[in-house]
Amino acid sequence: MAGSVEQRWIREREGSGLGPAAAVTVRFMSTRRSHPYPAALAVVLACAGCDSSADPSPTIASSLSGAANAATQNAGASGSGASSSGSNGSGGSSPVAGSGSNEVGGASAIVGLMGTGNSPSTAAGGSDTAGSAGAGADAAPDGEPVSGTLRLFFVDSEGGQSTVIQLPNGQILVIDTGNPGMRDGDRMLAVLQGELGATQIDYLIITHYDSDHVGGVPYIAARIGIENFFDHGAANAPAQYVALANAGTRRTLAAGDVLSLGGVTVNVVSAGGNVISQPLAGGGMPNPFCQGAQTAVPGDPIDENNNSVGVVLHFGNFDFLDLGDLLWPREHELACPNNQLGPIDLYLTTHHGLTRSSAPQLVRAIQPLAAIMNDGPRKGGGGSTWDTLALAPGAADVWQLHRALGAPDTQNAPPDQIANLDEGQADAAQILEVRVESTGQFEIRNPRTSFSKTYTSR
Repeated sequence: MAGSVEQRWIREREGSGLGPAAAVTVRFMSTRRSHPYPAALAVVLACAGCDSSADPSPTIASSLSGAANAATQNAGASGSGASSSGSNGSGGSSPVAGSGSNEVGGASAIVGLMGTGNSPSTAAGGSDTAGSAGAGADAAPDGEPVSGTLRLFFVDSEGGQSTVIQLPNGQILVIDTGNPGMRDGDRMLAVLQGELGATQIDYLIITHYDSDHVGGVPYIAARIGIENFFDHGAANAPAQYVALANAGTRRTLAAGDVLSLGGVTVNVVSAGGNVISQPLAGGGMPNPFCQGAQTAVPGDPIDENNNSVGVVLHFGNFDFLDLGDLLWPREHELACPNNQLGPIDLYLTTHHGLTRSSAPQLVRAIQPLAAIMNDGPRKGGGGSTWDTLALAPGAADVWQLHRALGAPDTQNAPPDQIANLDEGQADAAQILEVRVESTGQFEIRNPRTSFSKTYTSR
């Protein structure tokens, strides 16, 4: 049976198409325990102050019912259909049937992208929209069929982070850009342009401003266009990044924001030192691993890592968690006393597998089917982080971008599940690839060995 929840929010941005202070009440229909209500099927119940003569809002893509204003809004609902599962990803496009369509009237609609964060914030010199963007509202409603294929490429940035994602409608989402300069930049371009034939990055999420996450932006931006920038705001932002981001479309994210991008839904669960105050659907259950849990690493400073944008990406039944370099205390808040996230299918180990993060009470609560560690040959991996993954219920199947050379074989994945075994000249800069089908099955593949495993999302 479908559950429902009513949510009311206020848009106060001039030119939004809703009037200066329009209040919209929407009922979100949800049928699946781990998918967020705001991404679900939305029925607009009322729209007080909507300006039906204005251009459609880029932030709320909906079709107002006759009881509202019968106003025309964008409603890029995903088409239905299924794709085959378990196949190796090796290029090609992933079209979405029915994506980006416009609908006029009718009682139901998809909410495209809403600023539902805990507190509004503004990027210096950038957009004044707090976590809001018109990005094509084509994510499928909760419990409804999805179509297309989602592909994730984890690029070797030697213990930094750079993830290239081809969305089901073919658009490109990138999360972080690795270190400054040619090495990491060319590795990313090999995926973007060589593998995917991309001519632009549609969406770039910068989790935080450490150089191994944001450093590659200037190199990449000089070689391929970047349309939309998302980050945690002005605090600690490098001037060169700010200039590039403000030349495009830049938006500040807040914990609680929901983005609908190219056939997937992205829940922002942390940003700017804050975490979500309300659980995702499927979360909120008491966490038994909180008993006696350590709330922080003694003596560990609170630094820029604490500002990390953390996201849960949903595609049908599939859930992917990336918390950037979020520190242990914020992870604890996501986990205790209740698990705010619910179960996760694929987990990118927080902070490269360093012991400043990966709080056991969180990792064990989310029960990942598989984990990818974006470690370097001598950064992250092994030690207590490995033990945490190995002791998680169901024992997450671990894949690594690098063999942790300082750790014993018992604290490394099997060689077939490690992209790069060596360092220096012997480092081949191999990637790991994940292919997610509309059926919920996802395959992790190591191109170095052509070894792959297929998992079924919960």
